[in-house]
Amino acid sequence: MIINVNLLRNSRMNEHPFRWIQLRDFIPLKTAQELEEKFPIHSLRESVGREGHYHLHDMTLVDQDEILPETLELPAIWRDLAQDLSSPEYKKIIQELTCTNLDSCQLKVRLCEYQSGNWMLPHTDRPDRVVTQIIYLSEGWQPEWGGSLDILSSMNEEDIVQRLYPLFGSTTLFVRSDESYHAVAPISELSPVTRKTILIQFIAQSDKS
Repeated sequence: MIINVNLLRNSRMNEHPFRWIQLRDFIPLKTAQELEEKFPIHSLRESVGREGHYHLHDMTLVDQDEILPETLELPAIWRDLAQDLSSPEYKKIIQELTCTNLDSCQLKVRLCEYQSGNWMLPHTDRPDRVVTQIIYLSEGWQPEWGGSLDILSSMNEEDIVQRLYPLFGSTTLFVRSDESYHAVAPISELSPVTRKTILIQFIAQSDKS
């Protein structure tokens, strides 16, 4: 695999205010640099929440465990990553780390880009989003550029338990609950780069995705 799965095997999740973890160096430096260089920005589409609670650009790579045809047209490193994330071995590793049964879940993988001024307001994910993982691909990101994933203790954006900046090559995982409040801080106009991420979700089959 081109990702550091041993990092997942040897880690334990935080329990407050819900189960979450951030891990550095999840993707080796050279691999992360190649993924960022070949990030398919021009294939992304604008996505705005119906109630205005988020604004970003995205593209789906994997849906319902299936690697999509457009993914197969991307550079080899992206195809390799899609294969790794779709493997039964990877699903088992995530299941063991999160202590969550994912047998009834299917994988969805999206590329997301937050541009200047983009954001996501405090929320909890839909109940069918059982486990979410985010991989960060913006080299040299600085805290003053915003874009942090804020772990919250309530729907109030000021109730920050932990502010997780999008460190290059790092990853964040969390298990969905009724209290798994989180948000993405707005991207500053001062940021010279966009916030590029890979969003990985294990989705319960009982509900539509």
